[in-house]
Amino acid sequence: MPTPTILIVTANDAEGSLSRLSDEAKEIQRILNSVPEKAYEIILLPSAKIVDIIEVFKVPNRIIEVFHYAGHADGATLQLKDDDASARDLAAKIQSAGTVKFVFLNGCATMGQVNYFHTAGVPLVLATSRKVGDERAYWLATQFYAYLLSKQSVQKAWKEVRTDANLLHKNIPFEISRHVYTRKEEANTSDLAWRLYQLEDREQTDYNLPFLSNNKITTSLSHTIFLEKLIFALDDLDNPALQQIQKLGVDIKRAIYVSDNKKISALLEVLPYPIGIRLRKIIAKPEQRSNDYYRELLYDYAFFFETLLYQTFALLSAKIWQDKEKAFVQLPDKMKTLQNFLRQNRLSETPDTYVDSIHVLTDWLRLYNPNAIPFTDDFLNYLYTDSFQEATRFFFLQKRYFQERIRLEEENALHYCALSQQYINASFPEFTFLLNYVMASVRGIKVKNFRHLPTDYAPIENIVSNLFVSDAEPSSLPGQEMMENKFVLSFYKSKPSIGLHSLNLFPFIIDRNVFTGKPNDEVDLYLLIGIFATPAKTEAFHFVSIENPGEVWRFDPTEQQVSLLHTHEETTLIHEQNHLMADAWEFKNYLAEYQSQFLQRLQS
Repeated sequence: MPTPTILIVTANDAEGSLSRLSDEAKEIQRILNSVPEKAYEIILLPSAKIVDIIEVFKVPNRIIEVFHYAGHADGATLQLKDDDASARDLAAKIQSAGTVKFVFLNGCATMGQVNYFHTAGVPLVLATSRKVGDERAYWLATQFYAYLLSKQSVQKAWKEVRTDANLLHKNIPFEISRHVYTRKEEANTSDLAWRLYQLEDREQTDYNLPFLSNNKITTSLSHTIFLEKLIFALDDLDNPALQQIQKLGVDIKRAIYVSDNKKISALLEVLPYPIGIRLRKIIAKPEQRSNDYYRELLYDYAFFFETLLYQTFALLSAKIWQDKEKAFVQLPDKMKTLQNFLRQNRLSETPDTYVDSIHVLTDWLRLYNPNAIPFTDDFLNYLYTDSFQEATRFFFLQKRYFQERIRLEEENALHYCALSQQYINASFPEFTFLLNYVMASVRGIKVKNFRHLPTDYAPIENIVSNLFVSDAEPSSLPGQEMMENKFVLSFYKSKPSIGLHSLNLFPFIIDRNVFTGKPNDEVDLYLLIGIFATPAKTEAFHFVSIENPGEVWRFDPTEQQVSLLHTHEETTLIHEQNHLMADAWEFKNYLAEYQSQFLQRLQS
């Protein structure tokens, strides 16, 4: 039986004035490809010409069920790459196909076209009553398809989008209009220009995306098997630090009762700290399981998965940053890949964007120190498998659900939780090399970072404290290389000690509390999510809290005083003044060294 098709058609003007048009099409495609049980195909026609649409409809036995248009339009035409297409003629083509159930006309003032498509037998048409802005059109379309993918019908999805528009106050300015003949700015209004039009006498008609049938319905949430599979993944690792948890795995396989709490405790003792925090959040039992709970839980699963990739990238980067004098003698191909990666917002990118950068860093290490690569080629090959790519698409969807506050019905949320566990259990064995490294936060000495200075800089007394140790003890090591003050280090040993070889994870993983004047036993780790522009158009370093991944902190090197408040927090000036970074100049100098010694050399 032919597979139903979703046809996405876009066309910009010659000036390319609709900057979000391409993003809209790609994002819809990415959303619709995010679940494994989809039973439809997607055809994307960017910069579409009239003949392109005709050719798609000519294919024998093709069942086009959804037609989405994005671009300039008016009440009678849709602007395509070569010419304006008559809505009447397009509707006639759709009528001859006889399969289209839903049409989305995401251009300006397309309400006048609705009757053509109703006459052609299309029961559901989403159209606009006036000119609409490019940014708002992008948000509304991607939000709508996110709900549609959550197995809600067109009518229910549209109801949810209308609710979101009101709750989130999506009064995005109409900077660029999607009207055929005018690009003038227009004042915003509080009501939506979009409306779902239903064919008269068929108000009860609705449409759902086709999915493969799933006979296994998830009715409750359990982490027992999930935890056991994480433990079993450590069975064959030759690491003395894992002996206790490996014995626990043997007991479980022998059907000896082991509580989930004991499994969690054992895992937290061996997992890298950022990954352990995510596991702790996943397992935490809420007072009530609200819609917010499931959305946040699914984000925790996604963050766990992505942190595996992030930790890998951070280790490789730290090794090259440490060996920069050797590393920059010969550079690998595709250095632009690293530059782009570091200047993207990781929170808005799909997890598979790590893959090429990890590959470039691995090739770089191969040029001067192949023994420093912590994994085999099997790991790299895994990153290009269909199963891994499927997992990245799925977890990107969960990131989007969290960021856009998509409401999920409980049955579907439980299904996604079960899929999250399956994807993590399948991928975790490939990342177990990360457990060979332990982390420490260094603090308490008033000296500059040794590795950022010339190699003849005199060693000085130093202090190191494990993340789980509250008090650090000083130790003088004449003639030894000191450890970096106020940094998170990674050791290839289960019990790090002063003077032991380590990797500096700055600026990818930082302990923000060492710059706040808080007590030495409080650890507050943040991950660098990108170096990109602030609303004021200055380039800033953006970090996300590992403990609360919904909180983003921005460090702008151009500011004299740096607030510790997160980007979404609103407060009075007096309150903000009481939450300033204690040693902003020191942090700024470290970042400046990283930029001059690493980032700028990447560009050159």
